[in-house]
Amino acid sequence: MKRKLTLIQSILLLLSVGSVFTAGLLLTRQALWNEAEHNVIALTHAYALAFTGDIPTFSVSSQGERLTICKEDGTVFWDSQEKAEELENHGSREEVIAALNGTPKTVARSSATFGVETLYYAETRTIQGNVWVIRVSYVTSSFTQFMTGEIPWMVGISLFAVGVSAIAIHFLTQKTLAPLREIAHHLEIVGQGGEVGELKSGDPDIEPILQGVKEVSDSLQRSMAMLQNEKESLRLVLDSVSDGILAYRGREVLFANSACLRVLPEAKGEFGDDFLAWLSQKESRIQKDGRTYLLNWGHNDHMSLLVFTDITAMEEAEAARRRFFDASSHELKTPLTSISGFSEVISLKSQDPAIVEYAKKIQREATRMGKLVSDMLRLEELEEPAKGMAPVSMAKITESVFQELAPLAESKKISLMQTGDSTLPFLPRDAVSLIKNLVENGILYNLEGGYVKVMMSPHKIVVEDNGI
Repeated sequence: MKRKLTLIQSILLLLSVGSVFTAGLLLTRQALWNEAEHNVIALTHAYALAFTGDIPTFSVSSQGERLTICKEDGTVFWDSQEKAEELENHGSREEVIAALNGTPKTVARSSATFGVETLYYAETRTIQGNVWVIRVSYVTSSFTQFMTGEIPWMVGISLFAVGVSAIAIHFLTQKTLAPLREIAHHLEIVGQGGEVGELKSGDPDIEPILQGVKEVSDSLQRSMAMLQNEKESLRLVLDSVSDGILAYRGREVLFANSACLRVLPEAKGEFGDDFLAWLSQKESRIQKDGRTYLLNWGHNDHMSLLVFTDITAMEEAEAARRRFFDASSHELKTPLTSISGFSEVISLKSQDPAIVEYAKKIQREATRMGKLVSDMLRLEELEEPAKGMAPVSMAKITESVFQELAPLAESKKISLMQTGDSTLPFLPRDAVSLIKNLVENGILYNLEGGYVKVMMSPHKIVVEDNGI
């Protein structure tokens, strides 16, 4: 800014000095020109009054003056510097024509004789009926001589003025910029989060700016204090959250709450290469110190976010539930099978109708309980990821199910039939459970003497019965 200000002031100074110098030259030239016009007119008038019609006997100054006397037709009668007969006719000269017309005027042109700019003026004089033209030329070389002598002095004075002005500009610029430097210094303090004290300046133009800086500083201090309080409150809240939260940008850690640092103590400052490589994999869960964490990832244009939740307790509870289902279902299935078998034997051996009816009721309830246990096992299997799936021949599965359920079907005189075949991707136990449940339901809820038919096509299995 200092350079720009100095440059602008220097340019204005040079323009001012140049303008004054040029104006001085023009005014001086005009003053000299006016003086020359006055002199040439006065000389012409004096020579005209002194001319008597004969060869002049008076002397003519040779310092830039020349007197020429012409007849009315322009023929040169006498010249103070040349022989009259050697000079051309002057009748076409502008000043001669103006004098003969009664409107004498000064005319400026370069003289072929003198090779300099010359003023010409002519008047008429009538003597004994003859009209004479009295013309005087006045060389203006005195102006050139004056300028040649005075210009060095004027240039020297101008350069001196420029030098003094440059020094003054330098000190004025320093004085002008001093308050601005003070403002810049205070703004730098404000930008760094510092607090400025009372600002005073002797310059009334700078005082409002300093007060504005003070107000901005106070406002920023209040805003920064408020943001700091909000930041601390937010950190307190996030530190109280059980989930770990990690915000980062590239290698830089932007935020890590207490839960995060307990699991990932390396999440401080900047990441190392190994930790950064692990972050880039974006795993869905991790095992650390015997605990399991579920990872959730997010990002925007400014940062990336990792939130991980401790699911150890949840997984342990789920494992306990699965163990309970497995143990209870298997422990119940064996006695239920025994109860169902013994009730069937009782119903076949006993001759007492009441006992037979009780045995059948026991068998029905045991069968219903067995279905519940089977459903529990099936639910447990469905919650586990499917493994070992392979194409299975549903016709062979149906044949094995028919063999297993043949005694039940014969007891109710139910016909079991199958048509076609279908090969589908299944776990073998799932395929058996599917066909067995459908066929068994068809037998149990069918009418005596009915049928159950399994019809298979490449992509479809239909179980049909004529029961209720």
